[in-house]
Amino acid sequence: MTKKYFFLIFFVFFIFSGFYVWQGVYLPKDINGKEKIFEVKGGEGLLQIADNLGKEGLIKNKFLFDLYVFLRTDQGKLQAGFYYLSPAMPLNYIARKIIAGEIAKIAVYLIRSYKKNLS
Repeated sequence: MTKKYFFLIFFVFFIFSGFYVWQGVYLPKDINGKEKIFEVKGGEGLLQIADNLGKEGLIKNKFLFDLYVFLRTDQGKLQAGFYYLSPAMPLNYIARKIIAGEIAKIAVYLIRSYKKNLS
């Protein structure tokens, strides 16, 4: 009888843990969050990037970010740069942007000017 309870408790724990990880990775922190520029500095590692993302309020859980990137074996592929990120983005999307190096791009338009010689 105790084996049945043990397996039942283990099964319920497994289901709740799986749901917790799923919602932490695939659901955004805040669907109404505003986009902001986030900087990943050169030489920062996975733990430091996760800590900074948490401080900026862009991800729900630093541990899940670490776990997601580690399980994808992409911790060495994180790229430095400035990124447009938002709490409305799920954790997996934020991680893929930083891994792929999809940095913020700013369009600069130069207007051609003509110089008129008045002499």
